[in-house]
Amino acid sequence: MHPSQGDIRKTVKQMKRYLLFFVFLAFQYLQAQEVLTFDLIESYTASEIAALGVPDAEYDVDLYTMTYTTIGTDGMPDTASGSVALPILDMNDDPAPFLIYHHGTVNDRFDVPSQGSGESQVGLTAATLGYVGLLPDYLGMGTSRGYHPYLHVETQARSAIDQMLAMSGELDDRSFSYEKKVFLTGYSQGGHAGASTHFVMEQNPLPDYELVACSHLSGPYDLNGVTFENVLSDDVYLFVAYIPHVLLGMQEAYGNLFNEVEEIFKPQYATIIERLYDDEPLFDINQELIGRLILDNGLPVPKAMLQDSILAQLETNPNHRIRQALEDNTLTDWAPVTPTRLVYCEADEQVNFRNAQVADSIMNELGAADLESLNIDPDANHGGCVEPALNYTIDFFAGFRETSNEEQELVSFDYRLQNVNGGIRVMTEEVFSGSIQIFNLQGQRIAENKATQTRSVTLPVSVSGMYVVELRSEMGTSSKLHFYN
Repeated sequence: MHPSQGDIRKTVKQMKRYLLFFVFLAFQYLQAQEVLTFDLIESYTASEIAALGVPDAEYDVDLYTMTYTTIGTDGMPDTASGSVALPILDMNDDPAPFLIYHHGTVNDRFDVPSQGSGESQVGLTAATLGYVGLLPDYLGMGTSRGYHPYLHVETQARSAIDQMLAMSGELDDRSFSYEKKVFLTGYSQGGHAGASTHFVMEQNPLPDYELVACSHLSGPYDLNGVTFENVLSDDVYLFVAYIPHVLLGMQEAYGNLFNEVEEIFKPQYATIIERLYDDEPLFDINQELIGRLILDNGLPVPKAMLQDSILAQLETNPNHRIRQALEDNTLTDWAPVTPTRLVYCEADEQVNFRNAQVADSIMNELGAADLESLNIDPDANHGGCVEPALNYTIDFFAGFRETSNEEQELVSFDYRLQNVNGGIRVMTEEVFSGSIQIFNLQGQRIAENKATQTRSVTLPVSVSGMYVVELRSEMGTSSKLHFYN
């Protein structure tokens, strides 16, 4: 009997897990990760960070760029880079856990957190809220060697975990108050990269480190499923350079996909694509490829770049070396034990939202402990999805920190809730100072008021349904379920 495609898929997944386990053991225990350089970029006050759009900014922050030891894609010692944001704590503050943010697809190897890219602000946000914010550049980016192995699970995870291990030693040397609790997130490529780190840390737990919660945002988790189907469809796609970027990256990781780029891509496209090896900006290459596709075919349909023979093989042979590489880095067939959210926007034009839905379906069928996918804004495109996805993640993570804080005990405030035109009125028996928030049943915060010495506050609500109204003060926290009509 011949094995079914499902059996082959399962076997490949098992092989991937064993490979990751032994590779990760090798670089984890045979080399001590350490910080090589650690340089202050700038210091920010909480008020300065609040002015950047973080209304709950609490701590002043020092932002650093760092390099650290790791193992390169070629298996040899390498120097990786990233940024670190540290909250400035005093003796009475709780120790800071780690929040690792994995950045999205960037234009070139220097468009990264260590060089002050736009996503560096996520580190400031994390630190001002009391986390040690870590933002790895990834291998093949920043200071590390070689071509970036784009969407390659093991190397994405390696860059993040090695940065955390190296940073732990640095924080110990500085007597910085931190704890080895870890929160993982990232957007776009970073959604896939964060899930990569999540997968590896669950398959091979690090002694003394606790993975607390993960929120992966708009990531292409289903590389050999949803993403592959999109590439081979007849649909127009305006980010065609992602396809060769993946294949060149997988070639860097595996070394067996091709000998020459022209084996995979037609000559007129291969000539443009090869310039990615010279660090030409990805989005410049993308524009040239789109122009050439329109000239040749009238529309930018990605599969038209592929050699006809390769296209036929990919469509008919699930064991083709390229399909195997994609399968090896598909992050759907496992059951996370850490509380996990897969956040997406249905109007995303770059990463198909079905990546999250398929991952949700398979992971929960396999027995995921606490996993949900959330369509955070159905009308938002890829860029518009960033803010609501990150805001949700901040609130999601905060819940795990607050429930572990002995000062955040549940208390009973005397208050009543009343529906009024356009919202819910909260009326307290005593003068109240603190935070009043309204959440929907998906855990999204939809309204908030910072109350000061008041007995009545109205918060806006526009849609009928069940909501959780939460009051929080120095005395503790109290919540009530309320129906708004």
